[in-house]
Amino acid sequence: MVKLDTQKYKEDKDKQIQAVQEKYKKALNNTQKVYINTCDIKEFQHLKNQEAQLQQLIKARYKGG
Repeated sequence: MVKLDTQKYKEDKDKQIQAVQEKYKKALNNTQKVYINTCDIKEFQHLKNQEAQLQQLIKARYKGG
């Protein structure tokens, strides 16, 4: 009987550990998605700024030339 209780306790503990790991895995995935989206937005802004600078340089070059 004691052995059975010990086995049951171990199984319950393993299930709890697995549940916590799954919970953190999902949270981590969501965090990574948000981080990636944030990086994409920053990169997009950077590219837009570069494009605007290049357009200004092209306009200045053709006006000056």
